[in-house]
Amino acid sequence: MKPSLLAEVNYCSRTKDALLRHTSLKEIGEDNAELMKPLAHP
Repeated sequence: MKPSLLAEVNYCSRTKDALLRHTSLKEIGEDNAELMKPLAHP
């Protein structure tokens, strides 16, 4: 199964279990290969 929508979110921090805290939706749209880029991990 491949995702059909792509969401961009903001978050304030991560928990020690790598969960996101205080998230908010920034943008949602159709899945597009150009938008998929590796994320930098802190």
